[in-house]
Amino acid sequence: MKLIISWLTSLLLALSVSVSGQLYIGSEGMFVTNGSDFSYEGLQFVANGDHLITNDVFTLSYTPITGTIGNSIAKVIQLSVPWTFNGTFNLLYTDAQLNGNAESLLKFAVRPASGWATMPASTTDAVTNIVQHVTGTNITTDRFTATVVNNVLPLVKYSFSAGVTSSNVQLQWLVDENDFYKGFQLEESENGSSWTTVTYITALSASKQMYSYNDANLNTDKKFYRLRLDPKIGQSTYSEVLTVTNAMKTRKALIITDKNLLAINFLQGSVPDEVLLIDNAGKTIYRAQQKQSHYLINNLKTGIYIVRYQLQGKSYIEKVMVK
Repeated sequence: MKLIISWLTSLLLALSVSVSGQLYIGSEGMFVTNGSDFSYEGLQFVANGDHLITNDVFTLSYTPITGTIGNSIAKVIQLSVPWTFNGTFNLLYTDAQLNGNAESLLKFAVRPASGWATMPASTTDAVTNIVQHVTGTNITTDRFTATVVNNVLPLVKYSFSAGVTSSNVQLQWLVDENDFYKGFQLEESENGSSWTTVTYITALSASKQMYSYNDANLNTDKKFYRLRLDPKIGQSTYSEVLTVTNAMKTRKALIITDKNLLAINFLQGSVPDEVLLIDNAGKTIYRAQQKQSHYLINNLKTGIYIVRYQLQGKSYIEKVMVK
């Protein structure tokens, strides 16, 4: 292994290894030159270009990450500070660490922007027990592991909702960590099995973002909608399927909850005369100060709330739960 490690103070300030197996890299940093490699606990990085690692802690964990159809292997490398890399990564595992994953389907997995993504182009050598991924572009991550193809490890949380007014369908989705995604494809179906693309919306740069689309083509009694969420790296995933019927035309507002946030969007741009949020004890904790068609209420505790609003002289009440 060829490493060039630069520091201006002592070696102990720059690089040390604790008895627990953690690797500490100090403020002076570790410089890995083009073509050289760096290894930690079976994770090997072969650099494409020069890389400087500073103020970081590498930690080995044997706790797998829970996914949609199973868990990752029982080996996860964690970094205290996200690392941007370009090159080849090899992850060595043991048979005991497979944790039920089929070696023939095993793929490298990283966690950019607080969400996991599997690398479809990665390969596995079942003889040497190595998963390898080669990247030609910069990727930033703070976790490394492996899991089977099509297993989605926990990604960024989002909410997806729909409402109907007249012959229009208004769709909304709220994304918690927006910079993980590059875009969203909205799809529709009349039978729930054959899908066509309605529109594609490029992800914005804000960390938390509300998206909306108005579909003016509700020409059937029932329609199905879903989102394809495209991450910046890794495989795309699909949202749950929403079913929209003409019976939903009486709905006046879309209400979405996401962690400690509640979003209210009044359909067709209508503006309510009053908006109140009442907690489970009957206390009014929010009263709108301005009349507008969109409201975002932050810092809510887990629990059940009542949204009460007045629109065109009529009062409406909806019960929501914040998880």
